[in-house]
Amino acid sequence: MNFKFLKYFLTLSIPFLAYVSFNSTGVLTYAPILEAFFLIPVLELFFKPSNKNITEAEEEMSKNDISYDIILYMFIPIIYFLIWEFLVSMKEPISTIDKIGRILSMGLICGGFGINIAHELGHRNTKYEQFFSKVLLLPSLYMHFFIEHNRGHHKRVSTVEDPSSARFGENIFSFWFRAVSFGYLSAWNLENSRLNRNGNNIISLKNEMLLYQLIQIIFLFSIYYVFGFELMLYFICCAVLVFYYLRRSTILNIMVFKEIKMIEENMKEYNHFILGIQIILLEELCYLSYQDIQIIILTHLENIKF
Repeated sequence: MNFKFLKYFLTLSIPFLAYVSFNSTGVLTYAPILEAFFLIPVLELFFKPSNKNITEAEEEMSKNDISYDIILYMFIPIIYFLIWEFLVSMKEPISTIDKIGRILSMGLICGGFGINIAHELGHRNTKYEQFFSKVLLLPSLYMHFFIEHNRGHHKRVSTVEDPSSARFGENIFSFWFRAVSFGYLSAWNLENSRLNRNGNNIISLKNEMLLYQLIQIIFLFSIYYVFGFELMLYFICCAVLVFYYLRRSTILNIMVFKEIKMIEENMKEYNHFILGIQIILLEELCYLSYQDIQIIILTHLENIKF
């Protein structure tokens, strides 16, 4: 039996530290943040990543191994349990510094685990896994991500039409504001277009964006009803942090794709060739500098006669 999946249980260390945060004071309230943004990066300086990859046969076996899926599914009750712990803990008479630590920790759980796992499950084909994806997006108040990411971002990635792709040289704060606000509007436009194509009324329960807003409002009202207005505001602060965590990890430079688009307009016969370059860049963009990307393009274009 393959037990390689067991190593992924190490990801539970941060949720465990979040539980510690919600039941402690002082520096321990920042424990998940310290592990994620200090301890792990420091360890990566001393432990080189492995260059080995699994074989195609092992990959197929892994796809059929439900053990990996169970690890993803179990985060649903874990995250909602931690939300409860967070809200209960914030009723305690603690200092402002401790409150900030707990809010940062809860935001990390919803963003680092909630949205990331929701992103994975949202790409699955089964209805129940897509439902799990939406359940995990709810605590972040970011359910529209399911629409905008799958129907919008993947179609327009790294182009000026994509609100989730940064402009070349854009700072993180302007990108954050634009990606969050225009991403939300994009989800509305995408859903309205889908309804119009199907001949459905926009103001109806078939409008998923309307349903998502209602669900999120009910969720917030439930927190307000049980814990009060102040704790509801604390939770909203966590959700805003999730937006930052998410967009900080997705900032991309797209100047190179503008160059590719210009080539496409002037070289229609090379569309398939250019598409191949785009795929290479999309796969490698997280690991390459802009200079490396330019080298890739020049290498692939050097034998083409204009």
